[in-house]
Amino acid sequence: TGSSKRPNRIANGSLNTPFRGVKGETREGGIRTPFFVRWPARLPAGNTFDQPVIQLDIHPTALAAAGVSVAADAKPLDGVNLLPYLTSEKRGAPHDVLYWRFSFPPAQPDRHKWAIRQGDWKLFTDFDANRKKRSEATENEGIKLVNLSTDIREEHDLTPKYPDKAKELKALWDKWNSELAKPGGDNAAPRRERPKAKAKANK
Repeated sequence: TGSSKRPNRIANGSLNTPFRGVKGETREGGIRTPFFVRWPARLPAGNTFDQPVIQLDIHPTALAAAGVSVAADAKPLDGVNLLPYLTSEKRGAPHDVLYWRFSFPPAQPDRHKWAIRQGDWKLFTDFDANRKKRSEATENEGIKLVNLSTDIREEHDLTPKYPDKAKELKALWDKWNSELAKPGGDNAAPRRERPKAKAKANK
C-alpha cells in the first residue's frame, strides 16, 4: 500500500528477509512460516522449538490433544504428534526428512516445484514462482543443493562439491513422490455447469 510520504510506492508484502523466496516457491522464504501454539493448561509459555515441523503435523497433534486415537485399520498419518516435543518429553527433530511438491499450475509442469530437507541439507528447485515459460529461466535456475546452517539465503549450490548427497536426496524424494497420488490440481473433479437463470416472465 502507499503512504502519505510516498503515495505511489507499493510495499512489498512478500519480503521475507533474511530468506529468499515468496509464496509459491520452495525457497525458504516460500515454505518457512511462523507457527504459534497456545495451550495454557498443558504447554509452558515463552518456549521456542527450533526443529522443523510441517502443517501435516497439525492433524495428529490435534487428535492427541483431544484424546482421540487413530483407528488401527486407518492409513498412517503423514504428520507427527508434536505434543511430546512441545512439553520436552521428547528431544530432537520430529522428522528425519521433510518433503514438498508444488504442482501448480497443473497444466504447466515447467513451473512445478519440489524440495526435500534432511537435517540442514536441502535439495530444491530454485526458480521464481511467477515464471511462465522455460525460455524465461534465469542463469541460476535449476536443482540446487544447499546447507542451511551456513547458507540460509540458499545462494551457493553445493552439488559440484557434494554430488553424492544431491543424488541421495533426489532418490529419497523420487521414492516418496512415487508413493503418492497425483496432487488434486492434476486430477480435480470437473467443474459443474451452473444452471442458467430463468428469464423473468413478462408482465
